[in-house]
Amino acid sequence: MERVKQSLNMLWDYRVGKGEWQKREVPFSAHPVGESECHLRFNREGKGNRAFLIFEGITYAASVVMNGEVLGDMLPYCEYCFDVTEILRDTDNDLTVLLRDIDPVFGPSEGWENYGGIIRPVWVEYTADHYMTDVVWSADLNEDFSAATCHIRTEAVLPMADAVLRYTLKDAIGHLCAEGTLVEGKTDFVLSYPLLWSPAMPNLYSLTVSIVVNGECVDVDSRKVGIKSFVTKGKRFYLNGEPTFLVGVCRHDTWGDVGHTMTEKQMRYDMEMIKAQGVNYVRLVHYPHHKRILELADEIGLLVSEEPGLWWSDMKNPILCRDSLDVLKRTVIRDRSHVSLAFWLAFNECVFTAEFIRDSGRICRENDPTRLVSGANCMSIEMTKQFFTENGFDFYTMHPYSDNPSHLWPSVTELADKPVLFTEWGGYMVWQNEDLFARYVQDMVTMWRNSEDKPVLAGASLWCWSDIYEFSRMEPACRNGLLCEGLTDIERRPHTHFSVFKREFDRLYEEPSLEYAFTATASVTEGEWMPLVIRNEAELDQEIAWQTMMTRCQEPVERYYHNMKRVRHLHYGPILQPKGL
Repeated sequence: MERVKQSLNMLWDYRVGKGEWQKREVPFSAHPVGESECHLRFNREGKGNRAFLIFEGITYAASVVMNGEVLGDMLPYCEYCFDVTEILRDTDNDLTVLLRDIDPVFGPSEGWENYGGIIRPVWVEYTADHYMTDVVWSADLNEDFSAATCHIRTEAVLPMADAVLRYTLKDAIGHLCAEGTLVEGKTDFVLSYPLLWSPAMPNLYSLTVSIVVNGECVDVDSRKVGIKSFVTKGKRFYLNGEPTFLVGVCRHDTWGDVGHTMTEKQMRYDMEMIKAQGVNYVRLVHYPHHKRILELADEIGLLVSEEPGLWWSDMKNPILCRDSLDVLKRTVIRDRSHVSLAFWLAFNECVFTAEFIRDSGRICRENDPTRLVSGANCMSIEMTKQFFTENGFDFYTMHPYSDNPSHLWPSVTELADKPVLFTEWGGYMVWQNEDLFARYVQDMVTMWRNSEDKPVLAGASLWCWSDIYEFSRMEPACRNGLLCEGLTDIERRPHTHFSVFKREFDRLYEEPSLEYAFTATASVTEGEWMPLVIRNEAELDQEIAWQTMMTRCQEPVERYYHNMKRVRHLHYGPILQPKGL
């Protein structure tokens, strides 16, 4: 038999605290309420000797009880699988999920609007006694990319010694490329002249792994896989041997009022709209996204990165570090076979420690030795260089927020021994300011075009793709509960600088014109020359007006997010009762 899924995505009973029960559709995203409870009675609908209860994601902490037995606890955003073979009844199964969405140590953040709930699908999966728990795919390319050594590794439960694991690999038109048997759950084979995956050509293969017992197929795992090379060399990233600038955006896994519980149509529309902007890299911030997003990235052709959910978090808190590393590990295991995955980011905007960098790098490489590892960082250049280098991160990152493009240059000038990626740039200082926005991109394009002996930028991901709800920050970034810093609004309607993004980044691989080569931030050393455009009087007046405005803007704006650190209370939303009431 092949495995069967019984969906539990339906109306559940739901209550806040000890309040009145009401009906609620699962999955759902809701504003944090402290403690809530979801309850469902259901009958068994599938056949199979083994049964597993699977949650794709909750926020922020949960305990699961079924038929009076505690199955275990869950951390946010991760997939959990509970073996319920011995406790599942044919009828009247009683399932309870106790949610906590305010007090968990590794819980809500002030950096975006938080949502509690069972935010992703739930189902029961029925299998034979022989079943696979994971299939891991990877491939290594030779020097001229004419051959790939492909690796398949399975994790399976095989009670009978005569069970056989078989695989087939087919291309997009169904042509059989490879087939064979896995020995001790693994195999390696060479594929000649593979079709490489890239954003320009997202070639995918169909991999099928089967368990066969006495000539009968009892379990099947089918998935799309791809082959690519993504490495660092000098100051740049190389994709399939070609130097590649990462034109990126930062995407939250939210949409309008639905929170994290997006529809298939919304997820596809979002990723296709991002792709149409000329983007080749999406930073999935700041927590694991729906696994369908990774499948769409594979299919559409978008490089992605993932991270565990940290934002200005206390890296000296052992519980927080333990839980975030657990989430990181589960995410790596879930998504490591996706060809779109470029690298892992261990944190976002934290005062990191050497211990956390070492631990996060170790977890990533133990579970996925094929990917690069770094962290999304806004600490000093000196601290970044020391800690990233000493503790094994593969490339540097920076968040050069400023009202002047000249502030982009120091990090790419001083961090010169490996690639530099701006994991964030933009923000409220360039939001809907088309001229300033263009100047930023023009400087980044100039950095990319530089030779290796000069400052080079390897990529940049704009903060952010879309506006999001955020009620715990204040102006100038937030207006009436919205963080207004996106290329689009919360419903994906473009802002005025939307077209500027594509227009300016499209120049990455063009021959620079004389006018384009003029930048106020470029430096010229003795013996060098730089082309300048002879400007008329009106143009000079505009330049003087620009410099005057920039001078008047030198008084810094108080950084809004620091005001909220360690406060963790809501200015808007429900009044939360103390515990015990």
